[in-house]
Amino acid sequence: MPQSIDKLSTIVLTMGDPAGVGPEIVLKALADPEVAPLAHWNRVGDPRIFEMAERLTGLRLAPAQLTAVGALGDIGNFSFGRLDARCGQAAVEYVRIATGMVPAGRGGRHGHTALNKRAVTLSGAGSPGIPNTSRNSAEPPSRACCWPASGSRRFT
Repeated sequence: MPQSIDKLSTIVLTMGDPAGVGPEIVLKALADPEVAPLAHWNRVGDPRIFEMAERLTGLRLAPAQLTAVGALGDIGNFSFGRLDARCGQAAVEYVRIATGMVPAGRGGRHGHTALNKRAVTLSGAGSPGIPNTSRNSAEPPSRACCWPASGSRRFT
């Protein structure tokens, strides 16, 4: 049984690359009746993209706080599944904001969904904290951001 709501941790979760699977993963995770009550959730990302993902998936996001970040600017030509340097830059900005929220006491933990390393590299917003995206990296950017999934939950 979930803990009392007053004892739950706050988890700050970024949408990752707006054009990728991140917005859908966040929607599906927080719509899961086993996951939603486990924490106080704070989403970091662009509300317009979350709304588009809701329309495409037919899911409605469970109540969760939103830290709106308009890093994409005009989304008139936005499309899911398309490589876009603006999306790489936005993904880095979401991670930067979420990371800053944790020590400021606005979030207990933070996590992010998939970043498209190629989009991040194209944006010029690469970071030594995001492997293979720094302009000074001697290693070429990989096509996918992957880490061990042991103990994680997969949402499909």
